[in-house]
Parts: sequence; C-alpha cells; structure tokens
Amino acid sequence: MRSIYALYNLILIILLIVIATPSACQESAEVWLEKGNVLFGQGENEKAIEAYDEAIRLDPENLVAWVNKGAVLINLKKFDDAVLAFDEVIRIDPELAVAWSYKGGALYWLGEYDEAIVALDRAIELEPDNAIAWSIKGDVHYNRGEYKEAMAAVDEVIRLVPDYAPAWSNRGELLWRQGRYNESLESLDRAIQLDPDLADAWHNRGEALKAQGLMKEADEAFARARELEHSG
Repeated sequence: MRSIYALYNLILIILLIVIATPSACQESAEVWLEKGNVLFGQGENEKAIEAYDEAIRLDPENLVAWVNKGAVLINLKKFDDAVLAFDEVIRIDPELAVAWSYKGGALYWLGEYDEAIVALDRAIELEPDNAIAWSIKGDVHYNRGEYKEAMAAVDEVIRLVPDYAPAWSNRGELLWRQGRYNESLESLDRAIQLDPDLADAWHNRGEALKAQGLMKEADEAFARARELEHSG
C-alpha cells in the first residue's frame, strides 16, 4: 500500500512564520534557511542539512529550520535523527501538528508502530483534517494487518483529498484483501480514471480479478502495471 506521503515522494515543508521585527541574528538564520531550501531543491541533501544546522546555531528556536531539517533527514532515511529533530520542534511548539505528523512518519519507518500511532493521533487531535497524519496512520494499521482501521484512515484521506488516485488504489487493495472484490474494483477503476498511469492501481486490479478467477483480465492488468513500472 502506497502512502500519500511515502518516502520517495516526500515534499519538503516550508512553514510560514511571521516575525514582526527580526533581529540581525534571525535575519542571518533566514539566509542559511533559504540556502538550505535551495540546496534541497537541487538534491544536495547533506549540504542542506549543514545549512539548516547553521540556521539553528544562529537561531536555536527557528521552527522552519528544525522542520525542514527533519524532513530532509527522513528523505535521507535517517529516521532516528529525524525523530530527534521533530522532538525539538515539539519542545518549542507542542501544538504544531506537522511536527507530530512527521514524527509519526519517522517512527513508522523505524517500525515503532505504537509510538507512531500516539504521534499521529496527537497530530489529528490538533488538526483533524491533516491528510498526512491520516495517510501514515493508514500505513501503520495496514502493516499490522489491521485492515478495518486502515480502511477508516484511507477513507479520511479520500474525504480530504478526493481526487488523489493513490488513496483510491490503497482503498481497492484493502478491499480485495478482505474479499470485497466488486467494491475493490470500483475503487480501483476510480483510481485509474484519476490517473491512468498509476502502476499500483493496475497491479491491485490484477489481484482483485485473479482472486475471482478472471485470469485473462488479471493478466492484462498485471501486464499494464509492469509496463508502467518499467517506463517510470
């Protein structure tokens, strides 16, 4: 099941923080922050971390620098370090939902599912329409084999982002794994309608068809999935 904010699709979050009269120190930190953002955009993740660290040295409570550092650490698969970065964000601002969301994501990738759920539930408590948190929570439940709970989370993602094809594909996968094949195909057809080039949706469609013994149609769906994966 693919997360709406899976590791390889992670988007760097830039928070907008209004500072009425920034000090010279804060202005210098902002220069390093912007440098880090540019480096990240160029794929220079390690150098971006160095820039964010310099921004933090100059302005230790710069939330944007801490959040962006944590996001890049996730991108680098340095999940333990990412948790520490988001813990620092939470220390500075305990009610920042994005920090709880991405902490939950890092814990998910570490396999710390119980702690991830605690963080994600806190994010949702602070921001009930947080699609990131709902999506990662769905992944956690899926990996635990808790398909009913995963379905509830995916349905929330679809409510919040109704035209997001991967969420419909995830829903289709959860349904065929529960033996609800016709409903699964409806969700997968919706995913393909939204994004005809989504390989996961075609693969899941093949699985749903195969489970019903419709091998010709299943083979066609699997072939399309392979074609898209190789072209991507």
